[in-house]
Amino acid sequence: MKCPAYLIYDHCHKACIKTCENSTSLSVCKDYPTEGCFCPNGQVVFNESCVDEEVCTQCISEDGTHHQHMEIWIPSSEPCKICTCLDNREVNCTLQPCTTTKTVQCGPCEVPRLRRDLNQCCPVYECVCDLVSCDLPPVPDCEFGLQLALTNPGECRPNYTCACNREACGLVQRPFCPSHRELTVKKTECCDKYECTCSCSNSTVSCPLGYLSRSLTNDCGCISTTCIPDMVCVHNNIVYPIGKTWKNGCKECSCTSMRDDITGFQMMECHDKICNTFCSRGYKYIVQDGECCGRCQKTACEEQPFWSRGDADPRLYEVK
Repeated sequence: MKCPAYLIYDHCHKACIKTCENSTSLSVCKDYPTEGCFCPNGQVVFNESCVDEEVCTQCISEDGTHHQHMEIWIPSSEPCKICTCLDNREVNCTLQPCTTTKTVQCGPCEVPRLRRDLNQCCPVYECVCDLVSCDLPPVPDCEFGLQLALTNPGECRPNYTCACNREACGLVQRPFCPSHRELTVKKTECCDKYECTCSCSNSTVSCPLGYLSRSLTNDCGCISTTCIPDMVCVHNNIVYPIGKTWKNGCKECSCTSMRDDITGFQMMECHDKICNTFCSRGYKYIVQDGECCGRCQKTACEEQPFWSRGDADPRLYEVK
């Protein structure tokens, strides 16, 4: 005998033959062995297949899922329905009743919002962050080894604090202090704090010749006096204003409007003194030692001719 694929051939079957009809299991029993095609022990015939006996009372939903008798479920394609497996494998579906929607209590910087979900039927509110209208706390300015740390991770409104990081203390640089301040160390709750504290005293400076004194008051209230070159020329401990001329030995000098970038004073300009070297006949220009300009010294004698009419030059005789 050839049997369908879901049945097993038995030439001497003694058990009852069970089938599913009208959501119940029916048994046909004989008092003698029977040859034929049968389901395995413990299973029944259902829609040309062998299934467990409990399938006879189960309901099958649209997606092919088996549900027990009086089982309640929500269809995946219709979340607003509630279905129940009744007698005779009948499925009864009704709409879900929605209770009055209550507004949820949200925390700081949170606002309620209606949740949008494809598998959701009744309206449900949830709390979401709203940092636009939120009064955010100020972020502290951490220094001296303190680092910014969040005290409430996961919450919408952040709370920050400054936590100590000893490893960062080595990165704190010491400031450079000016002469009127000194470096001091102040102990803090984390790293040492370096400060430039005022340390100065008033001083009076006597400026040398040709310099002007200028007093400045610094941020500590101390007065410091400095000397700056005046717009003058200084020569041999004598101060000359711009345009002033003077004699320096055989030279004539003047104070110019040009400034010397090295000394800061005005530059002086000197040149040799101009001497008149012209002498009349019978005279010679002679320069004596230690003098800048010479003078005309007579070196010949004059003789006026007796016969001259007055227009002839006199005779000169060199001095012997």
